[in-house]
Amino acid sequence: MRKVLVIGSTGSIGRATIEIIKTHPERLKLVAICARTYSDTFIDQIQSLRPRYTIITDPEARSRLQAEGVDVRDSGLLFDLCRSDRINTIVFAKSGIDMVEVIFEALKYKKRVCLATKEVIVSFGELLNQELERSHGEIIPIDSEH
Repeated sequence: MRKVLVIGSTGSIGRATIEIIKTHPERLKLVAICARTYSDTFIDQIQSLRPRYTIITDPEARSRLQAEGVDVRDSGLLFDLCRSDRINTIVFAKSGIDMVEVIFEALKYKKRVCLATKEVIVSFGELLNQELERSHGEIIPIDSEH
């Protein structure tokens, strides 16, 4: 069973990933979702999918949701999840290189990282390869060109 964390759950690749997870409940379980900021899409995902963990990286948006009674956590939980057996797969469905530390943490703990951004590979390719050799984690490209 793949226990999945989706980073960038409200974007097009994140939403497509969640649809795939919903169609294969015998093989895939959505454990956590992460978005940068508050959106109706994120609230809908929380209410309809009921992931065990929800993460908002923007402090103001997180505070707003917490004030509304929504149980959301900060990005520190991403690192905790990487170090645990609560997830074994991370779908990094966001663009850019911010949060690259989460990818390295996931690889360090032998997680499967499904990567939808080339920027990380272009910017950190050599370091990623070194970490893959050390840890035996896994990177799978998932953008529309693969």
